Amino acid sequence: MDHSIIEPVNEQERISLPLFFFFVFLVSWAGALPLIIVSWTSPDSISPVLRLLQILMFIGPALAAIVATWLNDGRSGLRRLFKRVLTWQVGFVWYLGIFLIPGAITLISLILSNALLKTAIQIPDLQTVILGFISAFILQFLLNTEELAWRGYTLPRLQAKYGPLKASLILGVIWVVFHIPLFLPKGGHPAGYPFIILVIGGLSLSVIFSWVFNVTNGSVLIVHLLHQSLNAWGEALRVFPVFTNTLYPMLFSMATFVIIAIIIVIVAGSDRLGFPPMLTKEDPASTS
Repeated sequence: MDHSIIEPVNEQERISLPLFFFFVFLVSWAGALPLIIVSWTSPDSISPVLRLLQILMFIGPALAAIVATWLNDGRSGLRRLFKRVLTWQVGFVWYLGIFLIPGAITLISLILSNALLKTAIQIPDLQTVILGFISAFILQFLLNTEELAWRGYTLPRLQAKYGPLKASLILGVIWVVFHIPLFLPKGGHPAGYPFIILVIGGLSLSVIFSWVFNVTNGSVLIVHLLHQSLNAWGEALRVFPVFTNTLYPMLFSMATFVIIAIIIVIVAGSDRLGFPPMLTKEDPASTS
């Protein structure tokens, strides 16, 4: 069995998946909750220490994934986990797609909003966009460790138990729940979009990310690059409502992600979603 994309769940694991999710939320939310409370009580007196605690929201998933892997599977488990992180030989076209397609979707969403809905969103000049993308991407790449937990640790275990599509949707729900604290400060999410956008994006992107993970032989690196490319293009092209004062561009982007996810399910098959044939759930070898 290829342990890159499937990790059989041992019922005797010291850290079960529910307990793993609890630890991820406990560590990560510890960085967000003080800021939420202060934002409602005394928003003008947020201390630098509280702001520094936000880093737990970024590194919490990785800490939980590494500790849980070590407790459950020891050194061999850690080797498998970091092998997924270091899988980079996937073909140059993947890297082109990772960096260009999210930018194209974001830019087209802005153009469609202006053309069809008569919004007047100003698109930044090319130099500003490129510099903004590079700085945002580097920051997100270095700080955001979510994919080590979601695709590195959780998805292989969920796929072994539920198959790829159901695993993707379950993980999508967990992913959405993980981000709830971002909507709780006074004034809502810093980017200005409502919770329903997170739900739509979380579920559709979870399917897309699972497919990317599977067809790249379990590369957490590639999914991480794609995830942070999406985040960076959103900031560089200023697509978020906090910049545009409208939700339309994000709605166009979310609709595109939903369509892509549906196409992947139809073409790849809900029972496959990028699995090699020998690893479909129906194959007895997949559970041996």
